[in-house]
Amino acid sequence: AVSIIGSTVTSCSTADGSYDDRNYGGVVYAISSGGVSIIGSTVAGCSAGNAGGVVATRLAGERGGGAVSIIGSNVSGCSAVIGGATFLRDTNLDVTDSTISGCNATRGGAVYVHSGSASLARSTISSCIATEYGGGLYSAGGSTSLSDGALIRGCSAPKGQGSSIFLLAGEVSYTLPAPAGRWLPNARCEVYREACAYAACLEHRGDCALAIAAVGQPPWYCPEPTVVQPCNWDSTRGGDPSLLGKSIYQLPLLPVDQDFPFACAAGILGSADPTSQSSSACAGRCPAGRQCPEEATFKALPCDAGHYCPEGTSVPLPCRAGTYSNATDLVAASDCTDADPGYIATTGATQQTACAKGSYTNTSIVTKDSCTLCDSGTYQDKSGMAACKPCEAGTYAASEGLSQCTPCPYPTGSKSSDVTCSICKEGFYLQNASALPEDIFRGPTKHCKTCPPNANCATNTTLETLGVRRDYWRASLFTTEIHKCDASDHCSGSGGSTETSRRLAASGGAGPGCDPGHTGPLCEWCVSDEQYFSRAERGCVDCPTAGRFGVLAGVVVALAGTGFFSYRTLARAEAWDRFRARLDIVESQVGFQPKFKIVVSFYQVVATLGPVYGVRLHEDFTRWTDFMDAISFDLLGLTYPDACIGSMADRLLLAGLWPIASIMLGGAAIACYALAEWLLSGHAGSDLVRSTLRRLLYWAILVAYLVLPSVSRSIFKARQCESFNVDDVTGERRSYLVADLDVLCSADDDEYSGLDAYFWAFFALWPVLVPLAFLVLLLSIRSEVRAQRVRATARASRFLWRDYDVSFVWWEVVDMARKLVLTSGILFVDTEYGARRLLRLQVASILSATYLALLALARPYRNSADLYLACTSNLLLTCSFVSGVGIKLCEEGQWRQTCQDFTGLPSSLAWSAAAVGLTAAMLLASLLVIGGKACAKLPSIRLASTGREPFLELPDQCHFHLFLSHAWGTGQDQTHTIARQLKLLLPQINIWLDVDSLEDISRLEESIQDSAAVLVFLSDGYFRSANCRRELYAALASAKPIIAVREVDKGKGGATVEELKAECHLHCIDESPAGYPAYRGPEEAIARVFAVEPIEWVRLGAYQLETLKAITLRMLGHSRYYWHRGGHALAAGLRVANSGECPPHGFVAQHTLLVSRVNPGARLVAGEVAGASTEGGGALPVAVKEAEAADLAAESQSLLLLLNNQTFCEDKMALASLLVRAREAGCPVVLLWEQDPDCGGCPFHIFKERTPLELQLPPHKLFDDLAVPLYRSAELRKVSLRQVLQGMGAKPLPLSQAAGHKLGASLNPCPGVSECEEQS
Repeated sequence: AVSIIGSTVTSCSTADGSYDDRNYGGVVYAISSGGVSIIGSTVAGCSAGNAGGVVATRLAGERGGGAVSIIGSNVSGCSAVIGGATFLRDTNLDVTDSTISGCNATRGGAVYVHSGSASLARSTISSCIATEYGGGLYSAGGSTSLSDGALIRGCSAPKGQGSSIFLLAGEVSYTLPAPAGRWLPNARCEVYREACAYAACLEHRGDCALAIAAVGQPPWYCPEPTVVQPCNWDSTRGGDPSLLGKSIYQLPLLPVDQDFPFACAAGILGSADPTSQSSSACAGRCPAGRQCPEEATFKALPCDAGHYCPEGTSVPLPCRAGTYSNATDLVAASDCTDADPGYIATTGATQQTACAKGSYTNTSIVTKDSCTLCDSGTYQDKSGMAACKPCEAGTYAASEGLSQCTPCPYPTGSKSSDVTCSICKEGFYLQNASALPEDIFRGPTKHCKTCPPNANCATNTTLETLGVRRDYWRASLFTTEIHKCDASDHCSGSGGSTETSRRLAASGGAGPGCDPGHTGPLCEWCVSDEQYFSRAERGCVDCPTAGRFGVLAGVVVALAGTGFFSYRTLARAEAWDRFRARLDIVESQVGFQPKFKIVVSFYQVVATLGPVYGVRLHEDFTRWTDFMDAISFDLLGLTYPDACIGSMADRLLLAGLWPIASIMLGGAAIACYALAEWLLSGHAGSDLVRSTLRRLLYWAILVAYLVLPSVSRSIFKARQCESFNVDDVTGERRSYLVADLDVLCSADDDEYSGLDAYFWAFFALWPVLVPLAFLVLLLSIRSEVRAQRVRATARASRFLWRDYDVSFVWWEVVDMARKLVLTSGILFVDTEYGARRLLRLQVASILSATYLALLALARPYRNSADLYLACTSNLLLTCSFVSGVGIKLCEEGQWRQTCQDFTGLPSSLAWSAAAVGLTAAMLLASLLVIGGKACAKLPSIRLASTGREPFLELPDQCHFHLFLSHAWGTGQDQTHTIARQLKLLLPQINIWLDVDSLEDISRLEESIQDSAAVLVFLSDGYFRSANCRRELYAALASAKPIIAVREVDKGKGGATVEELKAECHLHCIDESPAGYPAYRGPEEAIARVFAVEPIEWVRLGAYQLETLKAITLRMLGHSRYYWHRGGHALAAGLRVANSGECPPHGFVAQHTLLVSRVNPGARLVAGEVAGASTEGGGALPVAVKEAEAADLAAESQSLLLLLNNQTFCEDKMALASLLVRAREAGCPVVLLWEQDPDCGGCPFHIFKERTPLELQLPPHKLFDDLAVPLYRSAELRKVSLRQVLQGMGAKPLPLSQAAGHKLGASLNPCPGVSECEEQS
């Protein structure tokens, strides 16, 4: 016997594929042997070349063979030609509690029974393959019994039959129970017997069916078995009596291709109970609420969630769409739960699903297996909702199923539930109402435009429906150009009437938006021809009657007559003569005329801010604008409304002719007055005609000057148009004549075209010919004015030139041109938009600023006060234009934020107040200048003896008090300064200066003859100049007093006296010069010029005043007036009142001036300082001490350092040490710089080179203090000494305590000249 117990056998195989014994039994081949047992083992992958991949058994001859038992083992993957696992022949096979799987053979993939008996109990044959027959079992004979749940499944016979079992011969039976869930068409195994012949047989029929006793043996009553039996129970025939009473299925000799036993069908509940395994009905239909999804189901499963299972369910039925359930025991569709509104349930859903955002369901939807998408124009932003929401205004939903509406693209809008954005949102308007919705959506910014300022744009506003606020106006329904009605209270905005005047109606109207009775641009025209628009009333009022002209004429005549008779009456009174004399004095001091002209010019320009520049002052300041209008001298506009006069042509004709009529009427009055005088005087007065002609010319000039700006502006009104946009799409504009809004500025308008002839005629007459006439007149008299030989014509036209310097007699024309440009010519700037833009204001600001610069550079005015007032006027005018910009920025609503952000002022009221303040400031400034001029104490040279101004006598046949002779290259600036300052200090003086008075250089000698005295300005090159020598020879020939002034600054052309004399010796050698044939050579010239020490010219403040006083004193000393009086009035000298003249200084307490013995010349100068300290009287003299022996830390003392060519030369370190100690002790150091080269004067850089560096650097910083210059001449040296005292801390003394500049004061000798020479 062979036993394989608890082992694993793999990959055993026979030698080859022959059919001899060597190829039987891949593991065991038993032939007529003992038993073979494989218990609890695993056999895999074994094979046999012939039969029995694991075990092959057979009998050989008469020898018996042992049984094969496979118990509790697993056989897999074995193969053979026949019997992939076992081959049985004439022996027994018992397979119990084992599995045979994956074996294969040609026949009998698992078991091949040739003969003998095989038994399979509680075992399974699976997945075995027979290429021909019997994938699981092949029966060629013998008997095979399957029992107790034996199973053949999943086997196959791809090329033959009997996937599970192939019965060729023998018998195969199955004894129940079968595996649970399987069945067989079985019958009870019993003994079928012949029919009973007696009653006992019938009574024991049941017993006999199970009895196997032979006939005739007990029980004797059992009949003979029949031939056909349900099972093989007869042991004598190889049967098994133990089968009796059992349910057995005897297989027919047919192949079985199904799993065996047969599986209960899906939906049928199987059972392990044999009683329920006898038919395909098995245990019956699957219970309701349960499912039997597969064959051989013996345990019903719960129904799937979302499904219901009626009785006999193999596949659960899903809950219909719109219902759901998560229960597992539903038996009918009605047991499923309906989905709630806003939820869906798909077929077989276990739970309801909320509709996603953008979708919905509700009770009206029959099948709720899917959510319905929100329609276009609606949305749903929450899940599980039963309805969608409409899109709000300003949003849209272009497609279905949106969870939110899309905001309209900026700046479009929409209405509720819109599927697109085809309107404009609030704050915008649709430019073209006929645009397609899709075009609007694709190009929102192209179609939707920002709401214009001063308009209301609700949602869905179009250009035509634009909401215009009251007090605003637009030219048509197709424009966004909206204008504020500054002057009219009758702009109704979007509403209002559309009535218009006759002419405007014929030309296309003027747009809607005006109250009844008003029309035209900005509603500033009247529908009725009997009315005119009044800015004061801000609306249309009735025209005054024609009698108003007569009243005005009567008033004018009455005023003129009253004035004439009053003048004639007063002229005979002595008080009138005194008043006129006083008035002449005040006028000479103040100069009313230039100030009047400056103020009038300012207000004539400012008055145009409204009509020309569009600057409308706030209504609170209308009275101020009325005042400025009055100063504009537009008499026609001030007396009668333009619109009531007639057509624009009539007004233009009247505007151009009324000044001429005024000139003629005034001329007639003057002529009548002259005639009356001639008659009353008895035909006396040969000069009456000339004086009358002068008056006529003066009157014409005065009238033309005053009215030129206003008349020119009235003429330019014929071309002053303002255009308004009437169609934004096409860009069409309509232009109106500002002076007559009834006239369109178009060649198609006959009235406008008819103005051309008048305009060009008056344009040539007034803005062109009048200034040209003034210019020609001024140029023709220029030589007379410069020569101060004023004749009749120049005297008659003095209104134009007398305020200006003789070099700028024509300046009035320049100022006139400026006024014409600012008041009239500016109208040609930006003619399309007129005054609505800022361009005119900007141009005017630039022009005014430029003119201000020209004034400052040219200085054309004769009087500096007039220059300052003119500059102030133009500065304020520039500021007024700038304020106008602020007003325009702030008056329109769209610019208010800009106004606050960029200008700093919040409203037009604030800017209007600023503008009014500026214009009022001009009036105040002029009053202050006039008052200040009348009351101010200007600096002037006065006699020290009397305190009065000196009398400037002018000899007969002389027109100039002083002739200034100078070299052009080195003396021009100095002499100009002398002339200017002398004129300031002596207003009556008349000075000849080449740049002012020279007309013909060949007449120099005549100019010398025309002057009372000659000032010779001595500078380097004076005697080299031929013209200077001509002037000198003429002065010598005519014995003119010569006043020599010497430039001392080498850097400015200065020269010493010796250098000048040498130059004269070298060049003044002309023989018999034309101006002085008796000239005797340079000695004569030197004797006359240097007869008296020349006055030193110094530019610095107080020094310059002393120089000017010395010049004046010498000039007065040569005058006959003071010469005849013996010079007593001049003996006390001169003073300059109200000036920066340096007064005497002194100390009320003792003060010490320290000098160093190593500072050459310092002690001598200190003595002079001590003497000057008592100049004013009442002061203590300064004590002079040697510094080396003094206590430098003591109070009330100063150290004098004289800077000359010997300073820091010898004993350099001793002087430096003294200065360091003085600085450290806090002793003030006063620097005095010698200027005279003869006394050691040298350039300042020499001192810086010689001075030790320690003194120049902190903390001493010696040269941080200014050095006082020390001059040689007495008049200048006095100032130097006073300034030294001032630097020492002395207090000024009243000038009354000191003597003035005295005539003939001797020059102080140079202190220590010999010492200086020796040191040199």
